[in-house]
Amino acid sequence: MSMNFSAKDVAQLTSLQIIEGAAGFLDEAAVTLIAAINALKEGDIEQSKAAVQAVKDYKTALDWMMSERNRLERDRRTTAGVFGAPEFDLGAARDEIGRRLACLRSAGAD
Repeated sequence: MSMNFSAKDVAQLTSLQIIEGAAGFLDEAAVTLIAAINALKEGDIEQSKAAVQAVKDYKTALDWMMSERNRLERDRRTTAGVFGAPEFDLGAARDEIGRRLACLRSAGAD
C-alpha cells in the first residue's frame, strides 16, 4: 500500500480517512509479520528479525500519528472556543434587566 500526500492533503484528511489509512498500514504490517513467521519456519532468522522490527516500527509510527492528531484536534477545539465564542447578546441582556426591574417594582408596590 502506497499513500503519498502533500501537506495540504494531510491537513484536509478526516479522522475516518486517517483510521482507514492506518488500517491499511496495519494490514501491510500483518503481511510483513506473516512473511517473518514463514521465514522463521524456514530457518531464516535474520529476515524474521527485520520483519518483526518493521511491524514494531509501523505500530510506533501509527501510535504517534494518532496521538498527535488527537492533540491537534483538542487544541483546535480549545482555540475555536476562545476565538469562536458567541457574541454578547445586548438585546437579551436588556430584556433580562427589564424583567428584573419589573419584578422589583412589583415587589415594592405591595
